[in-house]
Amino acid sequence: MFKIENITAVSIQKFSYPDFIGFINQWNTPPGSYSTLSKLATFSKITNQSHILEVACSTGFSSRELAAMTGCSGVGFDLSENSIQMANFNKKHYAPDINVSYQVTDGYIYKQRKKFTHIIVGGGLRFFSNPEKMLARCIKMVEDGGYILATPYYQTHQMPQSLVQHTHNALGIPLAAFSRFVYKDVMKLFNKLEIIFEERNKLVQETNEELAYYCKSVIDRACKIHKISDKEIYEAMYKKLFAIRKLINEGRSYQEYCVLVLRYRKSVYPNRFVALF
Repeated sequence: MFKIENITAVSIQKFSYPDFIGFINQWNTPPGSYSTLSKLATFSKITNQSHILEVACSTGFSSRELAAMTGCSGVGFDLSENSIQMANFNKKHYAPDINVSYQVTDGYIYKQRKKFTHIIVGGGLRFFSNPEKMLARCIKMVEDGGYILATPYYQTHQMPQSLVQHTHNALGIPLAAFSRFVYKDVMKLFNKLEIIFEERNKLVQETNEELAYYCKSVIDRACKIHKISDKEIYEAMYKKLFAIRKLINEGRSYQEYCVLVLRYRKSVYPNRFVALF
């Protein structure tokens, strides 16, 4: 947990990616943002009777907004205390009527009180050291006939090694994730589940003007939340976020993403009786 009196321009640079995102309250949107959430809600039939889990929820965007859209209940967890603090802040200030709780825990040891109708993994499995193990845990936590909701990125052509290394250093994505990052390899992770809906989408790069406006909006709010008035700290926060977003933006030239609704049925899993389309 951060203490504002200890925050300096130097300490901002030392924040890990998850803790920095939590500190500035960047909303961890899936690719496609609200449009993607609308597709996931529609094609997985999330209702006010659904009970969802958001894995590696960061500041809670997907679970919060799906609950606001549909009236479902849910849980979100993340390793970062900063992120969970802001997930609760966002719930209080942007969706106070939803029934979603957030907690700090490790996905490999999280224990649910009851099974979930839907589990949101987004693109977050790449951040786990063992994505297969984490997905297997999710399958054990979802109801028979329930859904896994994923939005994975995949490479359309090879990223330069320098960009791979910079992305690894900045975001903490394991280098091994980039060695199995083409479409077929990414989809192989989910090959024991039924594909109820899939949509492949192109990414469009943002302009520097769009990046600057977004970063200013996020950092202005972060400084208001933390009552930060020091210009040096503001500059450090802004420059760090802009550098991260510019790196992510550069990667868009080499990637696309899927919107996936995957179903688990005990009577079918782990077999596949439907040919891939």
